[in-house]
Amino acid sequence: MNIIIKDTNYKIKYGYLVVSKSEIIPRVIETMESISKENVEPEFITKLMSTVADMLLYGLQKAHADEYGFNFITKDGYDEKYGKVCDLIDDYIEDGGKMLDLFNILSEELLNKGFLAEMTESEQTTEKKLEVVNPSESNI
Repeated sequence: MNIIIKDTNYKIKYGYLVVSKSEIIPRVIETMESISKENVEPEFITKLMSTVADMLLYGLQKAHADEYGFNFITKDGYDEKYGKVCDLIDDYIEDGGKMLDLFNILSEELLNKGFLAEMTESEQTTEKKLEVVNPSESNI
């Protein structure tokens, strides 16, 4: 997936290392649940802002590591790159983008594309196969 900010095309791709070493998936799910409850508490807004910044930073690791990369094991360079991503989000919003739209775009990519989508798809296929061959429900 690509996002264009200030005439620059950014490729967003969530790699296995980034997703497995971060707590981003539970944060995204929690944020989605808060949005569905229409939670607009100040704490939620702060969490949304930091979650979107991390989602964007993590999504830039594969294709834009030269500019946004940091050591995911030691977190060396994280604060500097987080600041750069916040500047990028400022540009996105100045160009008319909305924070919730960016969250939705990034969460769609994270949860429904790439290896996570394959895992979910595989899990659903396995469950369907198990339902089909379940002998307790069979007339045989």
